[in-house]
Amino acid sequence: MISRNGLAILLPLLLSLISRVEVCRAAKASNNLIEREFEARASEHPTTTQSLRLKDGPNWLHPDTPQVLYRLLVADPSSGATQALTSLDPRQTVTSEWENPIGQERLTLRFVRENPKLEVVLVFECYPGHPFVRRWGAARNLGDSEVVIQKAWIEELRLAPGATNSMAYHGLERIRAEAQPRWFALHETDLSAKSQLRFETGRYRSATWLTLQRKQTPEGMVLGWETYAPTECVLDASGTLSVVLRAHLSLAPGENFEIPKSFVGLYRGDLDEGCYLTQRFAEERIAWPIPDDRFPYLMFNSWGYGTQINEALAREGIERCAELGVEVFVVDFGWEGPDWEPLPDKFPNGLAPLADLCHAKGMKFGVHLSFANISAHSKLYREHPEWTHGQGCWGYGHDHFPVYALSLGLPEARRWAVDTVLQVIDRDKVDWFLTDTHLYGFIDPAKHEVRGDQEYLAREGFAATLAEIHRLRPNVLIEHCDGGLSFPSYKMMEQHVTSITSDNDNALETRMAVYDLSHFLSPRFLDKYQQEWGSHHANRSCLFGGPWILMFPIHELRPGSREWNELLEDIALYKQTRKRIREGKALHLLPPSDPKDPSWDGWDAIGSYHPGEDSAVAFAYRTGGPHKTRTIPMKGLIPEHRYRVRLLDGGETREATGREILERGIRLSLEEYRRGETSRSSEVILIEPVR
Repeated sequence: MISRNGLAILLPLLLSLISRVEVCRAAKASNNLIEREFEARASEHPTTTQSLRLKDGPNWLHPDTPQVLYRLLVADPSSGATQALTSLDPRQTVTSEWENPIGQERLTLRFVRENPKLEVVLVFECYPGHPFVRRWGAARNLGDSEVVIQKAWIEELRLAPGATNSMAYHGLERIRAEAQPRWFALHETDLSAKSQLRFETGRYRSATWLTLQRKQTPEGMVLGWETYAPTECVLDASGTLSVVLRAHLSLAPGENFEIPKSFVGLYRGDLDEGCYLTQRFAEERIAWPIPDDRFPYLMFNSWGYGTQINEALAREGIERCAELGVEVFVVDFGWEGPDWEPLPDKFPNGLAPLADLCHAKGMKFGVHLSFANISAHSKLYREHPEWTHGQGCWGYGHDHFPVYALSLGLPEARRWAVDTVLQVIDRDKVDWFLTDTHLYGFIDPAKHEVRGDQEYLAREGFAATLAEIHRLRPNVLIEHCDGGLSFPSYKMMEQHVTSITSDNDNALETRMAVYDLSHFLSPRFLDKYQQEWGSHHANRSCLFGGPWILMFPIHELRPGSREWNELLEDIALYKQTRKRIREGKALHLLPPSDPKDPSWDGWDAIGSYHPGEDSAVAFAYRTGGPHKTRTIPMKGLIPEHRYRVRLLDGGETREATGREILERGIRLSLEEYRRGETSRSSEVILIEPVR
């Protein structure tokens, strides 16, 4: 399999041509496993064809159809006329520049147009060890009048006919409702039966991710894009796969419009293999770096106390957390006044002494910081109400008086947000903060000129705010939270060290969210807020990925009690396995489901295989159902290798070949889980190679 061979991928020297001169350039680079080839001809009607394939594998792109490298829909604001601009248009000059910086290969293409006067720059980049090609771009207004970028195609690929004989995996939009225990919806679409596909991404919408898994052969293609902004992914009847960004951005003379980054990759293997390779690529080349090798951390969050949190409860909690080995202590909502200062009646000494206590105990200190929500009692609202628009949430006083959303599409509002966050970080000695509900507001059109799509401006403003905070305080860690994950996006991974999955939920529903999201997000972006506690079953529902965040009144947990001792055991297991899971391939073994589902049998299981160590760990759970005994399927192991299988609770240890384990699975007997009871309703399966 690709992941075991340390692959490298090289982007070819692509093209260098002058419009209206018959020049042909074709080039190919290969590592004997994957290749991408481009051929370009410049003439009265320029064309570009390309291939994308693994060695001895099929070409995923149509070999005889011109491929569009860029496409923009632009408008003249004075006349209202629109036109589509593409890389295939005549009367544009194209130049290329090839670079080979350490650790990557980069090609830059520049297209200069006369009508409208526009420069389009495209950058293609690839990296050793990853079968992916990444690209991004920009359009610059070279004219002396305004132009409107209505839409931009982030990626456009004309697929080969056989590519649509595939299963498409996409979705993960948030569907949480009162009667719906599942938070996110992973969709499987049979493209051989339904050749067209369409979905939107953005807040509470689908992930910026699509995987095509061939039905006849174990091969697949992955497409990902890196933006919070609203996009539409479309596979049409002609086999053209495109990702379109809606911007409607007015571009003044000399201004730039950035085309978000995207990537395409190929793999051999099943869906879990494709997800693993994509997550490894994203971890190395996109995601915010982990702070240290202990990550994902064991954490505590004070929302178990609600808004009643105060200095005395926080100090007691810090002491108890230190005994458990907690690594980050977070004071959630309820500490802040309308101007983001600690409430003097609850925290008379401020938050800094709590941070000092955490640091003395070897812990990081964090806060809930919902900076885009503005209280009607705040100084900002009194001085600049025009910087807000619409209802916010989670401000000082909560529901007792209005809270407004900050218009992060306004540069002046972003400057205030950055300055305010930095003041909190520095004053309160903050190492970590989480965002939360209402991450931004739109611009009030009655008070400002709105020079683009409202969603586009707000989300780009949110991204710019976080980027500036990172630039000025690079060691502060930011967690994505929006009442649960709201932005399943590679941009979120770039700007955050982790993300919430479901929010403040029970054990089963937490596992459902983790199982679904782990197809897209790498394990360290799957943090869990544990509100159900008191048993191995509840604790172990938080062990896959992380961080694991304790969120219950921790003063109720008494040292030496059964609950305390079981928690200590599970914390030790978490710290023992977290690096292996962080670096490993997620194994989707038995999906958890709603007990109301007719197919529900009460069992679920998830695991991880670490290719470097050739070891695996799996977590199995029985919530209920009629069957006390179940075979847990296993994946990932090398058939020819021999392994030692150990059941942590059952005490059983046996040896078998990988082939035997893969074919037979692992037979378990578990009791039905009942909250508050101590029956054995979960199991940890540890698989190590026999050397």
